[in-house]
Amino acid sequence: MSETDDYTNQCVKTEHEKLVEIGEYIDSGKEGDIYNVKSKQSVVKIYKPDRRSKEIKQKLQVMVSNPPEDPTLKKRGFR
Repeated sequence: MSETDDYTNQCVKTEHEKLVEIGEYIDSGKEGDIYNVKSKQSVVKIYKPDRRSKEIKQKLQVMVSNPPEDPTLKKRGFR
């Protein structure tokens, strides 16, 4: 992550026009950077500009529509 790519404490808008407030930086990889989401127990991945494509968007839509089974959810009732 370079200093110009730091999204910490910024708000980003999702595809569905929902504002998400970015928390602290966690890690980065080939495709993008991972941050905590403030006020939620979740994370967000900000894709690098050169990795944003129609194919990545389609891949993510398929993954969200077909989530894997979550044993914690079944056992404890939460993730």
